[in-house]
Amino acid sequence: MAVTCVRRGRGLSRTILAGGLLMAGLPLAGCSKSEFELAGVTGVVSCDGRPLPKANVVFQPNDGVGTTSIGFTNDAGEYELVFSRKEKGAIVGGHEVQINVWPTEENPRPIRLPARYNTATELKAEVIPGANTFNFDLATDKSAKRKS
Repeated sequence: MAVTCVRRGRGLSRTILAGGLLMAGLPLAGCSKSEFELAGVTGVVSCDGRPLPKANVVFQPNDGVGTTSIGFTNDAGEYELVFSRKEKGAIVGGHEVQINVWPTEENPRPIRLPARYNTATELKAEVIPGANTFNFDLATDKSAKRKS
């Protein structure tokens, strides 16, 4: 799957606000186990053939029933989804996938992905029982033009 990402320098405060709102939505489950069937989800996010660190990967169930799962990439671009504080994975079934990179102190102007990969996502994943691996290979507009 090829995805395009671009660099932009504006909208930092909106990006930080959106990230804060997203994190506020992360489930804060209590002591009970989930009522949903969960399956493990891991993968790698890369951009221009290199790992994409400090990206967040969000799986939202298609039917709107259940909780969003979220993961953050490490320096190798690897992520593992978390359903709640105590449970890893995502609900079994279809999902829309959103990928973003948020500003950090080390990188206040990160790669900014087009809306078709986050707020107006075209990315999909079908989580099945057991272990699931979803890798996302992103390419910047600059990289895509070089290949043409």
